[in-house]
Amino acid sequence: MTKFNEIPDDSAKHYIAKKIDEQSHQLLQLRNNTLSRINNYLFTINGGGLLASLTYVAAKENAGGFYLTICFFALGLLCAVLHAAIDYYGVEFFLPKYSSDVTKFYSNKIEWEDLVANIEKRAKIINPILHPIGWLSGLAFLVALYSGFSQLT
Repeated sequence: MTKFNEIPDDSAKHYIAKKIDEQSHQLLQLRNNTLSRINNYLFTINGGGLLASLTYVAAKENAGGFYLTICFFALGLLCAVLHAAIDYYGVEFFLPKYSSDVTKFYSNKIEWEDLVANIEKRAKIINPILHPIGWLSGLAFLVALYSGFSQLT
């Protein structure tokens, strides 16, 4: 285990500091990009499906079976919004902790391995929450799509 002040070479210290900055930037950028893309897709497909189903129901006199389809599209839409909210508040909660850990590392209060382990530990907290919600949104879309198409025949 190595603390920042125990690294003898200044170029190695500079390399680690640069690596931390790069990783921080990459993680935030990657997280923002993927979250935005996934949420946009889930929101769009479920919102579009919901709108199409509601339009169909409004245009038909006997479209009672479409209410289940509407419920699944609405569930998918709700999951997409819930996913975005949890992810946002997760980042808001974990980013200050990451910044604190980096400060502790630079002031030699924790070791490099601890900094990396803390990052991994935090990811293990939020990922088991976000992944099922994202999958549920996608699954709700597929069930709604199947339900809607089966009503058309």
